[in-house]
Parts: sequence; C-alpha cells; structure tokens
Amino acid sequence: MKLEKRIGDQLNYGYELMVFLVIVIFVFSIIFNRPMLFGLVAMITAYLFINRLYEKNIGNRLVIDNPAKSIRLFPGEANEISFSFNNHSRLPIMNGRLYFAIGDVIEGKGDSNEKNATHKYGIPFSMARKGKTKVCFPFTAKQRGTARIHNIHYLFPHLTGFDTIRLNFNGFYRTELIVYPEPLPVQGVQSAFVQAPGNQRAVISPFEDTMDAAGARDYVHSDSFSRIHWKATARTMRLQTKVYERSLDFTWVMVINLGETSRLGNRYFSASMEKILSQVTYFCHVAVQKGYPFEIYLNLQRPGRKRFFSIEAGSGKTHLKEALEMLARVDKNYKLETPGSLLHFVDNHMYKQKSVVFFGEMDDASKHYANKWCKQGMPVFYVEDSTETGSMKSWGEYR
Repeated sequence: MKLEKRIGDQLNYGYELMVFLVIVIFVFSIIFNRPMLFGLVAMITAYLFINRLYEKNIGNRLVIDNPAKSIRLFPGEANEISFSFNNHSRLPIMNGRLYFAIGDVIEGKGDSNEKNATHKYGIPFSMARKGKTKVCFPFTAKQRGTARIHNIHYLFPHLTGFDTIRLNFNGFYRTELIVYPEPLPVQGVQSAFVQAPGNQRAVISPFEDTMDAAGARDYVHSDSFSRIHWKATARTMRLQTKVYERSLDFTWVMVINLGETSRLGNRYFSASMEKILSQVTYFCHVAVQKGYPFEIYLNLQRPGRKRFFSIEAGSGKTHLKEALEMLARVDKNYKLETPGSLLHFVDNHMYKQKSVVFFGEMDDASKHYANKWCKQGMPVFYVEDSTETGSMKSWGEYR
C-alpha cells in the first residue's frame, strides 16, 4: 500500500508566524544594536530546522504488511484482525492511534464511530524504531455479508505537540471478512429421501448404470437375451449374464427467488431474504451430512461470465464452503432478475432427473416449471414459510 503523509494546517500556520517573528527580531537587533537577540534568532531557526527535518523523515520508511487472506465466520463467532507494521526508520513513532473503517457485518471492540453502513475504529499503540509492531483488533461476527477494511490511517502527535501528523495507507487492503448465513432448520428435510437414476454407487438400488459393468454371473431364465456376456460365456463354456453397478442420484437443485411482487406488479427484494438464505444454508449442511450432491441457483445477476449467482453440482466440505461463500456475497446492490429467466436457465441445464426445491415466492413462472418438472417425473418440493422455521412439502401437497 502507498504511504501518504499529511501535516496539520495549524502547524504550518505556526511555522509562518515563527518565521515572521524571526525576521522581526533580526531586523530589530540590527537597528537597535542588540547582539543578544541574535542568539534568540539562532535558537528559533534551529528549532524550525529540526522540526522540518523531523517532518520530512518521520514515517517515510513505514510499511504495512498486506497479505491476501479471508476470515470466514458464522454470526456470533469471534476472531481478530492482525495489523503488522515494519518501521525501518531510526525514529520511533509514539502515542499514535490507528484508524480504519469497515462494514457493519461485524462488531469490534474499541473506539467506534458509526457512519451509515460503516464503522470507524481506533486502536492506540506506538511503533519502535527499526522494528516490527503487531496490533490485533478483536471482533465478533454480527450478520451475514462480506466486508473489507478501508480508509486506513495512523494519527500521531507532532514532536512539538502543537498538531498531529497523519499517515494514510492508500490502496487495496487484501484482508476480507466473510460472514456466512446462520443455518435455520426446516421441517421435513431430514426425512426427505428421493431416489433417481444417477452415478452414485449403491449396494441396493432399483437403477443400474449400463455403462459401468461390474462383472458376470450365471444365466437364469428370467434374464434378458440382450444381457448375455458373450466373452464370459465363451471363456467359461456356460451362459453368463452381465452384472452392472447399482447407482442412485440424490442431487438437490435449489432454486431461490429473492424477490417479491407487489399488487401493482413492481418487483423488489423480499423482506424474508435473510431467512431464505439461512434456510438454504441449512439445506447445504444436511446435503453434506448425507453425502448428497447439490446445486444452487438465485435470481440475482452476477458480474462476469455467469449470468446468475449459481454453483454447479458438487458434494463435500469444499463444495459447502463455496456455496456458503456465494450466499454470503448476496447483496441488494446486485440486479434482481425475474424468476422466469432464471428457471429457463435452470431448465436448459436439467440434463437428468434431479430433486428440485423451491425457495421464496412462487409466481406464475415458478408454478409453470414446477408442474412441468413434476410431469417429467422429477421430485419437486417447496419450502413453505408459514412457520417460524419453515417446512418442506412436496409440490403436489402444496398446490
């Protein structure tokens, strides 16, 4: 980060007065022949020179460490941010205070001034000469979202104490805070167990993967003629039947509508947006516990190559981390898309049967695709927000 130094205006005004005073005393000593006043002029001049030299060199060789890292938490969890400064100068910096601003997703300990959606914090500490100083800022995650530290500056008193010197650290501070949504339980999720043909191996399953042969067994009269394993038959001189791997697919597709429609047809962000995201977080945790793959689609426009906020099918803790980070980055500053455009996008990517779960308001487009996927034999569910936690119901039961 680039360092910028600023001297207080009051100090500059004081220097101008002292220079004027030196000139007046010097002229007075010459006119009235007062040699003793030359000593006073020399002392004031030396004082001005030392102060200017101090201002020119103080803080010039101060560097703040700026590693790229992310701190991930759930609401209520505590952590700390470490600021590390390297002062390569021979001059120490005493009795200063570090100030910075950060979003309201966390609540810090220390001096705080709230301004709109950001908080400004101050931490007092001094920096030794030719050494490294580390200061920690403890905080507690307050609500879902992401935040970065900005407006970092260090304020310390001048050597004379008449004013302050400000060191601004301009640039991008690469530490990011990510607060995940708090999981909100949904009734009926734990008991949901839907089977469909897929690529996940299972000991017992009504579905077989005909592209993944597991071996052969003796032929019985009920076996289809097309399942005869001719190579194994020729090798054993007895009719053999192909045996395929049993497979299932438990993939959940979560379709999330973050908008609401007024009676006049205007669209705006749902008042239950945070609750919906917490319910989706709970679904993600359950899916990982059961070993189910899941994918998420939100009707929120995303900058970049992807049109919507979405995450492709995957499983495991790494996939859960990616999903929670995406949910943490949901913000009302992004453009809200219509559910119809999102569902058209999802339908084009529905290349096999999966279990679909709807969240949020069900408009006409959502009902149309829910009925369409039901007719195609897909299990479709809807999370009804009638209770405090919500409940998961099949689409046929809901409508």
